Parts: sequence; structure tokens; C-alpha cells
Amino acid sequence: MASAIDAVPQPDSASVQLTLSGWSAGTASVPLTRVVRGVRSEVRGSPVALAAGGAVVVDHEAPVGSPVEYEAPDGAVTVRSAAVTVESAEAWLRVPGRPDLARTCTPERVPTFQRQRLTTILQPLGSSVPLAISGPLLAATGSVTLLAWDDAEVEALLEALRASTVVLLSMPGTHWHDRYIAVQSVKLSPFTGFSTDASWKLTCAVAEATPPA
Repeated sequence: MASAIDAVPQPDSASVQLTLSGWSAGTASVPLTRVVRGVRSEVRGSPVALAAGGAVVVDHEAPVGSPVEYEAPDGAVTVRSAAVTVESAEAWLRVPGRPDLARTCTPERVPTFQRQRLTTILQPLGSSVPLAISGPLLAATGSVTLLAWDDAEVEALLEALRASTVVLLSMPGTHWHDRYIAVQSVKLSPFTGFSTDASWKLTCAVAEATPPA
């Protein structure tokens, strides 16, 4: 039997179930890679241990609303899944390594981020033209505001935000897509807008981050 990866979206948990089968005899484990818009990243839990040439794995950090493929080597051959999409009309907040804390959420708006560049302006002697010395752009920073309808939802959101410094926020249908963010502070305040029935808002100061190990 030829080796294969069967990917099945799980929209209720914003995840993808992966069934690996038919791997060559003697293969104990394989690295498993997620491919989104041409960018490759290792699936959490990789390398995957195989039993009788197969395994069942769930990618709890799959993108929401964007096509994703998976690949893994079998000897000299790269085995690829078909492209699948986790469909959802809602945003998702997920904690890497804690799939039990995954939940839908309601951002007040699409966050706006800015990237700063440290720049020094020097005035050389004998020149009327200043010299600018600058470094690379720093990590993007900004704020994310999540709305909550009652105290129970506030506590559920806070539990997720307390569990890890870095969380994964997915906002399908926007330029935001899926981003790992480091939550630096959280401000809880009553919601006073008129456009929704939300009671609370959690305003988070955040910075773009890499996925935690």
C-alpha cells in the first residue's frame, strides 16, 4: 500500500485530523510539515511516532479560512495531502499545546499593528546633509480588543490568556489570517458601545511572536 496523508478539517475545534498510513516497514517516526501559502512550519508533536506504518494526529494550530496542505517523507519520497480548509465564520483564540482552551472569540475590530525602526540622525562635520543610521524593523506591536457577553465568557478568555504568553489568533476573511501574538497586558473594562450586546471588553497590548516550542 502506498503511503498517504488523509487530512480532514474539524471546524468545531478549528483543527485538522491527519491519518498517516502505508509508511515503509521499519520507519519509527516521521517529521510532519504544515504548508500554508507556501510557508512551511512543523506541526506540533512532530516527529510523529508510527505504529504499523501509520498514525492519527490532530493539528490544533491549523489555519482557519485558508487552504493548508501537509507533507512528510517516506524514504526519498515526499508524501503530500490534498489541500483542505477549516471553514469558520468566527474568529478563534487558541493556546499552543492546550487544545482544551481553544474557543471562538469576538474581536471588536481587525487589529492595527505598527513596526518601528530605531534610527539615529548624525550631522557630519562640514556637511549640510544629515546622515541617517538605522537598523531593521522591530517586531510588530499593537492592541487586540476582545468582546465578552457575560462573566463566564470573560473568565474563559482570561483562562486562555493566562495559560501562555503566546496565543494564536485567527480571523478568517481578513488580512490578519492567523497570527501568533505575545500578550503583554490585559485591561478589562465595561463595554459602552451600542452596536452589540457585549458587556465587557478585554483590551490586550500585544506583539507579533513566533510559535512557542
